[in-house]
Amino acid sequence: MKRAARTVFVFILMLAMFFVVVSAGVIRVHADGGRGDDALFTDLPTEGMVEGKVPSGFTKVVVLRAPNVGSPNDDPAEDLKTADRYIAEGLSLMLEQQIQYRPQLTTDNAVDRVRRFNARLADPEVPHAGDKEFEGRKHARLDEGLKTFNADVLFVLSFVHQDDGALGLVYRYSADTGVHAASEWAFGKLGTPEPDTVTRRLEGVVGSLCEGVGEQTEHAPVPPLVTSDKALRLFARMTLSFTDGRITEAWIEYEALLKADPRAGRSAHYAMEIFLALSEEQSNGAENVNYLQRAIKAGREALKHVPNDTHIRGRLGWIGGMHFNRMGFARKAIEQALKVQPTNINEIERYLAIYKVEDAAAQVEWLKTHALPRINDGSVERVIATLVFNRGDYAGGVDWYKKAQAIAPGDFETQLSAGLCGFYKAEKLAKARSQDEARDAYADATDSFRAALRIDMQEVAYLYEFYVRAATHEYTWLPTNSDDLTELFLVQAALTGLQSNSRTFQWDRLVKDILGVQKRLLKEVVEAPDPQDELYVLKLIARLRLSSAAQDADGVVHSLWLIKQAGYRPDLYIDYMRTFGPIVDEYKPPAEEKPDQE
Repeated sequence: MKRAARTVFVFILMLAMFFVVVSAGVIRVHADGGRGDDALFTDLPTEGMVEGKVPSGFTKVVVLRAPNVGSPNDDPAEDLKTADRYIAEGLSLMLEQQIQYRPQLTTDNAVDRVRRFNARLADPEVPHAGDKEFEGRKHARLDEGLKTFNADVLFVLSFVHQDDGALGLVYRYSADTGVHAASEWAFGKLGTPEPDTVTRRLEGVVGSLCEGVGEQTEHAPVPPLVTSDKALRLFARMTLSFTDGRITEAWIEYEALLKADPRAGRSAHYAMEIFLALSEEQSNGAENVNYLQRAIKAGREALKHVPNDTHIRGRLGWIGGMHFNRMGFARKAIEQALKVQPTNINEIERYLAIYKVEDAAAQVEWLKTHALPRINDGSVERVIATLVFNRGDYAGGVDWYKKAQAIAPGDFETQLSAGLCGFYKAEKLAKARSQDEARDAYADATDSFRAALRIDMQEVAYLYEFYVRAATHEYTWLPTNSDDLTELFLVQAALTGLQSNSRTFQWDRLVKDILGVQKRLLKEVVEAPDPQDELYVLKLIARLRLSSAAQDADGVVHSLWLIKQAGYRPDLYIDYMRTFGPIVDEYKPPAEEKPDQE
């Protein structure tokens, strides 16, 4: 699981687990309100810890994988033999670590959005392993990746199976330079000819890829992920087992890894999550706490070998605070992580989970003092906005979101969150009968949703529903501009296929006089969408929904084929492919309709 994947997955998992733990049996309660073995919550080891510097600027990087052209898999690693897949996973783990240790680099935590976009790179014009003469080349799909993630640099990974051995390619991509800093290598065999041959080769590939990216800032030395190819194989087996949901197998691989390489402290990233997942499976309170304490032990032991791993320190603090009520321990652990990387936004957000959690105003003041002067990419403004929004101050939240939007107008999460906050502001004003102000607030919210839609139309949840609610002023108003009206109906079609259900009665009442006309117009709009149209994805999704609503199986299959060929993977597509996948795979489209060839 990549860093972004782990961050979001673990956040959701831990939220669920928190409620399990607080209801579970307690093995020991202390005067300070904490629980668990006191020895686990002494001060964390600090030997070798480095005090980090504040970067002068930030560079956002996103790691993408380019699927092989013509492959049924959206992840090129799935085309490899098992042993080669371990090597590909090892490279990804090393790259993840290199990025985390560089404070000037930020990345995207939106796991699903990154995973979905990978499919867009299954294009013969996108460089893959084995291609020649691609240095300096620019490509629309890679430019699209920069836009989708508001990134400065893409790191692109390609893995290609060959009969005489797999090939790998990594390169950077930026708007001004195009493809650059490329490294290609033959995978070879783990442990051949020397016990650490592949590991050393991968370290060189990853180091070259990350060298010189962004404003250079002093940082803690990056430790080796592992010291041997045997350990690399075990590390990869552990992570792949974990991401596949085989938790017990992942634990076994972790124990084997530590025997092979006791200094592989980075493995605690996964070990802690393995034990947290196992704790959730326990119905017995004592066993639940036993696994939680194993997570603490794994992290503490790892810090002896990787003292500057901010994620391990931060997770230890979060687990100690949320599961054991050891708030003093928690604060100190995360403060240590922030000493190593003062501008790490993930640790800043984690700190807020245990710092004056009942006092949002105090949290905002802490952010203004400790984070806002140091971080200039709009992320702190977004965090403040969300704190203000969550305490019910919608007007204040909108003001802070506007500050974030001004700095990072291409950030999807900022635009989506600004739209949600603006919608609730408008709704509150409407209930207070401040109609003119409400109308303006609804318009602002719609603008934010529209901006988010154009950044990533595949992210349907929340965005589409609240877009409709804001654009109709909570089902009381319709836009008069024909383009805006068409777009509104496209969004609603993507949600419901323009069919009535138990939740659409307000929409039905609003559009009853024009629904018939709009259905006919929309059918023409989605019938042959232009791949160059900025609403192309939206039209494909709407076409799929409308075909399904009309019980047009041929239309559903053709729509799925178009989406597949274009490299889009919205959740709706995934859902329908569970039923229609085999048919779509064998489908031969009419000759006159071509897939996306942009």
